[in-house]
Amino acid sequence: MDQRLDPYRFDVGSARIEPDTPIIAGSFYTRKIIFTAGEYGSDEGGRILICKRLSCDMELPQFTDPAASGYVTASCSNPAVTLALSYIEQGYRDDWRSAIAVRVAQGYLCQGDVIEVVVGDTSGGGPGIRAQTFPETRHTMKVVVDTFNMNHFYELNENPEIRVVGGAPENWHLVYPQRPLRGEAFDVLVRPVDSWGNPAEEFRGKVCLHKSLSKGEEGDEFPKEAEFRAEDRGTRRVPGMRLEGAGPYRLRMEEPAGISALGPPVCPRESADELALFWGDIHGQTRSTVGTGTVDEYFRFARDRAGVDFAAWQGNDFRVWKKDWEEVKRECRAFNEPGRFVTLLGYEWSGTRSGGGDYNIYFSGDDAEIHRSSHAAIDDLSDTDTDRFPISKLWETFRGRNDVMSVAHIGGRACNLDYFDPEFVHLIEAHSHHGTFEWLIEEALERGFKVGITGGSDDHTGRQGLVYPNRRTNNVVTFDVKGGLLGLYAKELTREAVWDAMRARRTYGTNGERILMKTACAGAWMGEEITTREPPTIEVEVHGTAPLLDVEVKRGLETIYRYPINRPEGGSGQRRIRVQWSGVSAKSGRNKKVNWRGGISLSQGSIVTFTPYALDQYDDTIQRVSNKVLRFQTATSGDPDGVMLDVDAPPGAEFHFFSDPASFRMRLDDIGFEPHVVPGGGVNIRVQVSEVAAQTRDWNARFAFTDEEAPGGCSPYWVRVLQLNGGQAWSSPIYVNR
Repeated sequence: MDQRLDPYRFDVGSARIEPDTPIIAGSFYTRKIIFTAGEYGSDEGGRILICKRLSCDMELPQFTDPAASGYVTASCSNPAVTLALSYIEQGYRDDWRSAIAVRVAQGYLCQGDVIEVVVGDTSGGGPGIRAQTFPETRHTMKVVVDTFNMNHFYELNENPEIRVVGGAPENWHLVYPQRPLRGEAFDVLVRPVDSWGNPAEEFRGKVCLHKSLSKGEEGDEFPKEAEFRAEDRGTRRVPGMRLEGAGPYRLRMEEPAGISALGPPVCPRESADELALFWGDIHGQTRSTVGTGTVDEYFRFARDRAGVDFAAWQGNDFRVWKKDWEEVKRECRAFNEPGRFVTLLGYEWSGTRSGGGDYNIYFSGDDAEIHRSSHAAIDDLSDTDTDRFPISKLWETFRGRNDVMSVAHIGGRACNLDYFDPEFVHLIEAHSHHGTFEWLIEEALERGFKVGITGGSDDHTGRQGLVYPNRRTNNVVTFDVKGGLLGLYAKELTREAVWDAMRARRTYGTNGERILMKTACAGAWMGEEITTREPPTIEVEVHGTAPLLDVEVKRGLETIYRYPINRPEGGSGQRRIRVQWSGVSAKSGRNKKVNWRGGISLSQGSIVTFTPYALDQYDDTIQRVSNKVLRFQTATSGDPDGVMLDVDAPPGAEFHFFSDPASFRMRLDDIGFEPHVVPGGGVNIRVQVSEVAAQTRDWNARFAFTDEEAPGGCSPYWVRVLQLNGGQAWSSPIYVNR
């Protein structure tokens, strides 16, 4: 619900925005919010709040430095009125809690008095205020008024709204099936994106396409160019791709300005009996809860802009009104189109952690009753008898049904695995827009739960399936990393096949990269359970979207094999040292970041060059202080940050890593290919140091590993992948009973 239903209604006033022309995402802008007082005016001390959504990452306003960005001013048409400005992080309610507050410091407002608030005032030399970094058709600035100075705010009938659009292309994406049937034609989605990862809607012109890095056949066919028109709005779907070889293929594009991009790997299937790989994002919200956009826009973006194969909506249940649930069901039915795009009906059970925490609920059909954890944000209490709290009561309501499934995840709250129920919880989410949560995989496996792995976005920004990090602000919620994706192996793209694959745990999660990964053991796929007398052999195939850094086979919590990619050749001269730090401060979805401020130094020799990798935010920095010292300032939300050092130093040189979370010294001679890991407390907070090859060229890994030391009982075997660009993937475990 966008509007709070206050039983006392009157003419509160009106507000408009000037000019009402679109704003480019992430750009500096200036706009006037013009408020006209209603029938009661406003008493002295009363406040007018201009609220932004929780997900909005616009620059925080400031009121003291006219030459700096974010400057905001206000004036009143009544000369007897003095105004005072401030920013309130918890000003109003629910999704609209942060606001610019305009207080009537002296005097009072009469009906018809006008207040002009200049957001991004440039009159003192400032550049304006930085806009949110994602597009939005209806970017709303909710205006609420404490008319009677009682700290009770009344909402306007209509609020100022403006459109936010993507900027100019700075990068390109190619999206296409990665396990197509050999010889069968398919489309290629070509997408220019701006510096914040948004489709560049205004791009016009032609781009060239090339087949690259392939083991192809003469019969391969592929489109040679794509021409963008106004109606494409930043994504162009081009038909005519046909591959006859085994691959891996990668398609490459070039545009006139000289930007080029490489698409994800393709390995065609030999026959229609083989399982195909589909990509989905089954976790996100819209403006009816704490996100942006309508449900129609949500599914349309996922299908047409992000190019995912399936999606689901997951609004916080205690915000879902009856009419919202009807909208979700209606749009799920409308967008479900077998062979093109699949939708799943669902919602997020969002109880407090004491009663279960966050669990996503999915239904195999397109009509179901919603059982909320509470009615905390719903004024209509006519159906409170359908609430289920704690979540164990929900499980009891669903008991015996095979048309219901759940995914445990970490969002604004963490799921409470004390309430895990194997009848319904088939999957857990390893990564979302909130961060990377390998600790959740480890905790589930340590407890003996048999679960598959997913990735998702938990998107609040209307970009389902294509979610990039928000700018860091002082918001209650920050989305620090790219949204994840769910890779799923199924026979066909239908709701039934997607549902069956999820229940069978034939899935893997990524942090947004379309890494192609397959694992097997004795004919069993990832997610399956088998019994064997022999030592199990784990077969692994990985084709990355960037050079690979790690491909690890894990048995439960232990890494039992590291595929030897990037092993140094040895010899004298320069060495390449990899330094990587990661972790979260707490097992929660909100206040979890670890701030890494520190440096790296050598006692002798020099750091010849350095190359940061896997940094997510624009303000993550690694800088040279001298030829022996680097300084860094980054933050991790479970994800890794790192740097490659090319060092030229004598054998006795000492390596020093220093930061608040972890500090240590070691001889350079003691750094080898096997990582030296230093724990830093917290949750998976650690630093690892190793030597790698001077060039990271391996994009593919295919191998089999036999665990000769496999214990008796049931062991979960899973694969963890990390790329040079920070891309990660986690396979669902194969559960081997020996």
